[in-house]
Amino acid sequence: MHPTEHDHIRVGVGSFSGELKRIADEVGNVLNFRLLVIVRQDHGVAFLAELIDRRDECGVRAHRGPLGQDGTSLEVALTSLRVAIAGDLHGDWGDRDAELIERLQPDALLFVGDLSDGDLRLVKSITQLSLPVAVLLGNHDRGRDRSGALLQQQISMLGDRHCPWRLRAWSQPALAVVGARPCSAGGGFHLSQAVQAVFGPITEAQSAEWIAGAAREAPSSWPLVVLAHSGPTGLGSEANSPCGRDWKQPHIDWGDRDLAIALDRMQQSRPADLVVFGHMHHQLKGRNGERITFHRDRRGTCFVNAACVPRIGLDDSGRPLHHLTWVEFSGTKASLVSHRWYRPSGELSYEQTLHRAAKSEQAPC
Repeated sequence: MHPTEHDHIRVGVGSFSGELKRIADEVGNVLNFRLLVIVRQDHGVAFLAELIDRRDECGVRAHRGPLGQDGTSLEVALTSLRVAIAGDLHGDWGDRDAELIERLQPDALLFVGDLSDGDLRLVKSITQLSLPVAVLLGNHDRGRDRSGALLQQQISMLGDRHCPWRLRAWSQPALAVVGARPCSAGGGFHLSQAVQAVFGPITEAQSAEWIAGAAREAPSSWPLVVLAHSGPTGLGSEANSPCGRDWKQPHIDWGDRDLAIALDRMQQSRPADLVVFGHMHHQLKGRNGERITFHRDRRGTCFVNAACVPRIGLDDSGRPLHHLTWVEFSGTKASLVSHRWYRPSGELSYEQTLHRAAKSEQAPC
């Protein structure tokens, strides 16, 4: 069975009050059985089909709704894994964003840091989200507190959601996220006083090995995402490069060396499928143009800078728009990477497509 972009698999259960009604009530386990009654939308003729559990490869969405013929139906749609990424918030996160995420229903939500300057109320709101979340705090998140106390409060509140130097993974969805060095300000390698107070003295070599070591724990069949605040060195030294220093001359590569070393080391076993970061804002200093926000290397690793700042703005009619970077996976590879601007209602107002895999590159479902 090969569903096209607009196909849905509808499972009619209205006329089967016994076993199939029980199945409909157990929607969370819908693909744990193999024999389903499929009702085709075109002529409503029921036939038997065997649907194999493909959740690990394709993702599954299911809900009950009226079929229009005989009562309750169960709709199952095979989809790709969908990941939303919130770039540097700098305080721009509120109830409307949480409601937007609820409407969009991505499989996971990643935060690249610089949530605010230590606003604990904002951090608490992130902990109340119901979907899988991974966070790596940025340099602004330590605030002006050099003691590390404010940073530690946020880390404690986030719990397992904060994933520096470790693997954050879920079996549903099947996704592996490895956190890089927290609170980075770019520029090679540097630890602030607050970071040293919380994590202790750490060398560049240690940081690189911890990132690479966490990546080795990821299941090989899952997409592997590296979540960083600042991107790696090696993506260019121009002002508009993904990690280029744009605020003074000379314009140089302002990425993280330890992350670049880790990514290179990961090539020996398995390269990252996606590296996502922020820190270097899309709008260049002095409004001198826009930053390049996407790069795909020869091994197929996608690098995306998600730091659209401010991430909430207004359209020409004065209506609010909220930015998210959006990534969809086919198998372990990113099949779509884009910047999206949504209305709070969930309506997609504008999309800038950065990468779309050719059909031949996509894993078959």
